[in-house]
Amino acid sequence: MSGTRAANQGKNQKQYLIVEMDINDISSYSVDMSRIPSVTVTHPAQLDTSFAAEQPRRDIARVLAALFEKWTLPTEAQLALLGMSPESRKVLAQYRRGERPLPNNRDVLDRAGYLMGIHKGLRLLFPEDESLRYSWVHRRNQILGGRTPLEVMLEDGLVGLARIARFIDFQRGQ
Repeated sequence: MSGTRAANQGKNQKQYLIVEMDINDISSYSVDMSRIPSVTVTHPAQLDTSFAAEQPRRDIARVLAALFEKWTLPTEAQLALLGMSPESRKVLAQYRRGERPLPNNRDVLDRAGYLMGIHKGLRLLFPEDESLRYSWVHRRNQILGGRTPLEVMLEDGLVGLARIARFIDFQRGQ
């Protein structure tokens, strides 16, 4: 199958040429590289991944504090899930009251993202059963080697959070 078609992304946006061709035709195909617009690729380390504004981080902190309460987590577990030291106990109450934003660092924000994804996934998996939705992290699971999702998240840190988030996505068929 060979052919071309134009795709317009809307008024005042660039048009893209989509080329459809049989893989066997590739040897006879040439491209005038001078007509292709240049693309700037930025290394991920150079991207600005911060949440400069405090309010979104404050809102996320408040939501996570409420989620931890629904999961009935002890203070030590809450701090560990956020990657914070046990000496940071007083910040949890400030998060709960919306008085303090999450720290503006990649580790904490990645952890918050995974936790929010886990919560969202559980809401989609168990829309009718709030009790199961919030107790799921405490239930042993054979796929997790007989451990609870909470144990995986606490023992494996950021990797454990990612693993549980992906596990829930898998359960949802994603």
